[in-house]
Amino acid sequence: MGQVTITVHLSGVGPLRDVVGKRPIELPAGATVAVLASLLGIRKDYKEVYLVNGRRRARSARLEQGDVVKVVSLLAGG
Repeated sequence: MGQVTITVHLSGVGPLRDVVGKRPIELPAGATVAVLASLLGIRKDYKEVYLVNGRRRARSARLEQGDVVKVVSLLAGG
């Protein structure tokens, strides 16, 4: 029997649009935002946040089948 997976709908916002794209992505069932983040391999200087179904979520948040995940880069100025 194969591993159970979920599909989430992923998109990047702002500078991460080109890095993340807009696409469905398959993850192991029970995957967290941290698992998704490690698969994306986003450079640390982006300081991204993850919006799941329109709400900011911690990296420990568990993802569910059909979730809509937006990856947003926090901007800083000086």
